[in-house]
Amino acid sequence: SGGAPIETPWISCCKSLIHGYLGGQAGAGAMADLLTGNAVPCGKLAESWPMTLEDTPCAHYYPGREKTAEYREGIYVGYRYYDTVGKQVRFPFGFGLSYTSFEYADLDVSDTEATFRITNTGDVPGAEIAQLYISIEEPKVFRPIRELKGFAKAFLQPGESKTVSILLDDKAFRYFNSATNRWEREAGSYRIEVGASSRDVRLVKVIEGTNAPIPYMPGTLPSYASGRIDAVEEEEFSRLLGYPLPDRRWDRTAPLTVNDTFVQLQYAPSWIGRQIFRLFQHQVDSANSKGKPDLDALFRLSMPFRGIAKMTGGIADMAMTEAVVEIFNGHFFRGCGSFLKAWRRKGREAKAFRKRGDA
Repeated sequence: SGGAPIETPWISCCKSLIHGYLGGQAGAGAMADLLTGNAVPCGKLAESWPMTLEDTPCAHYYPGREKTAEYREGIYVGYRYYDTVGKQVRFPFGFGLSYTSFEYADLDVSDTEATFRITNTGDVPGAEIAQLYISIEEPKVFRPIRELKGFAKAFLQPGESKTVSILLDDKAFRYFNSATNRWEREAGSYRIEVGASSRDVRLVKVIEGTNAPIPYMPGTLPSYASGRIDAVEEEEFSRLLGYPLPDRRWDRTAPLTVNDTFVQLQYAPSWIGRQIFRLFQHQVDSANSKGKPDLDALFRLSMPFRGIAKMTGGIADMAMTEAVVEIFNGHFFRGCGSFLKAWRRKGREAKAFRKRGDA
């Protein structure tokens, strides 16, 4: 059970693997039903599982430096990156096993719809989630090799066949053109691909597109044209953005605000703030040195100051939080006065609230 993909270097030691994601109270019972055969699995992965963390398209850019995060991977997120560059993954997007098997046939495509037939070729009832991807042959506008544009689930008895339909609207083929400032459909041949995952395409049809001016000069964005965005240079990323990259560093001369974080106390004017940073950082470093990272300690270090008002169970409010930030900014006595005033006001409001409740 878990909320995201994980590294699985131990997978060869397992005969099978079931991932329940965050199934809630009934999750364990549902997984037991699948393992014992009381139910037939039909779930498909909504994300690719990479071989290692370093394989992910944002590994070289995340986390950001201080105040900015740079999404240099652009549109190449998840399977859009792995499939475009042909990188090996543990499990591809849309993958999922069943206790039965399915056969795809007879793909027919119009301007508004794709239809095809699925047959349960196994011995037990089951459901298949068929996925429709669209790609363009020899695109001039950079894009992934394929993109999911629709899916459909079919419940089938052994030997049963059903015709499945997936709608194709104008959004299925469009991209946003920054030169024309609107959605466009690039000229060319589009491949309509239907399959069981992003790497298990069973059926293909080709249709033609329309025309629009290219929103950038050819050859100016080589990383994005190839999809190999694991080492995008600053100059190229700036060309894609259309303006110079903003300063990544915090402004150490500006006063701290409630939207700044505890990690920024390292340069706080007040020694109290700097001491709190050292305490939180020591908790993180101590846990890391033992090989047991403390997520709570990391959370505290990266939490914005406004979190004080939300994470203290009603003990503090925003006025008290703002007073604490005032202390961090080196105004000790003024901040303490503001805190005391806010604390008294909060007490009076709580007393009046209780009185109304008793009435």
